[in-house]
Amino acid sequence: MDRQQRIIYGGAAVVLALVAVIILAGIYFTRVLPPRAHVLTVGEQSYNASEVLDRASYLTIFEGGVSSVDAIASSTIDRLVREEVLRTRGPEVVDEVTEDDLRHELMVRLGLADPEPDEDATATPTATATPTPAATEGAGVTATATGNPEEEFAQAYTDFLRSVGLGRAEFETIVQAQLVARRLLDQFVEEAGERGEQVHLGRIRVSDPVLADDLRQQLVDGADFSELAKEHSTAEEDAEDGDLGWSATALLDDRMAQAVEGLEAGGVSEVTTAGISFEIFQVKERATDREYEDGMVDQLAARQLDGWVEEQRAQLTVEEDLSSDEETWIIERVVGRLQEAQERSAGG
Repeated sequence: MDRQQRIIYGGAAVVLALVAVIILAGIYFTRVLPPRAHVLTVGEQSYNASEVLDRASYLTIFEGGVSSVDAIASSTIDRLVREEVLRTRGPEVVDEVTEDDLRHELMVRLGLADPEPDEDATATPTATATPTPAATEGAGVTATATGNPEEEFAQAYTDFLRSVGLGRAEFETIVQAQLVARRLLDQFVEEAGERGEQVHLGRIRVSDPVLADDLRQQLVDGADFSELAKEHSTAEEDAEDGDLGWSATALLDDRMAQAVEGLEAGGVSEVTTAGISFEIFQVKERATDREYEDGMVDQLAARQLDGWVEEQRAQLTVEEDLSSDEETWIIERVVGRLQEAQERSAGG
């Protein structure tokens, strides 16, 4: 072999070695590193990408709790933070969840006990032995009767955890947080009472700012709100005449609340911007002590719970460290698991 051939072969070997290094680096950064990468610390709890993946899979497949594919990772992180707030801060406001409380709730979800008389739809429904993807808020397993309650519970619980891909400790932290949330909601419902300040609104939505200004001026000059709404409003979710009905003032979003603040019955708001649309509100009636309509108290309690969680979250140490590569890694694998679960479900 002459010198030129040795140089060629040596160069080829170097190139091959570089290619191997690149491939190995790619495997490391896409397969090895992401699962181990730290992505969240909340309070004293720390999560790597693999742990977030498992929780994201559970939320997506068994709770249907993710609004879109792109939001899988971020929604899961928000959920983990919320659960930590509920577990650590909730017992300062409501009774702490005891081992007996937790055991009873698990028994209910596994179909081995009946709910307490005061338990309602906030409890997670019981499902079948093979949980249907995204079919319920949670998942359960119907136990096989053995005559021994402890054995039935242990077998049913083991089967359930295997079906959802979570460890016992992790699932029980989920249940604990849900029990605390339920108790907080019950307390906030009681605090809301049966009556409160409410406002009856009408709305006109258009896409042209010039038209919006013109319509508002017509209303100020005494034009009929209902007729203008019928003719011009594009808000299909509203009544034909733009009537939004009664709402607790505490349930109005910030934009609506600011628009109608200080307006008496018959008053018309300034034009407000809502995305690419423009809206005008009319206060039809106000009441300082009106009985709440069906569902309104639950909405008030849920709003209060969300506000409480945000206040408490600000007092916790929350460190998010999710890179775009880690987020993609999580999303791709959750989607893959969801497809596998759907195929298993379809195949019976």
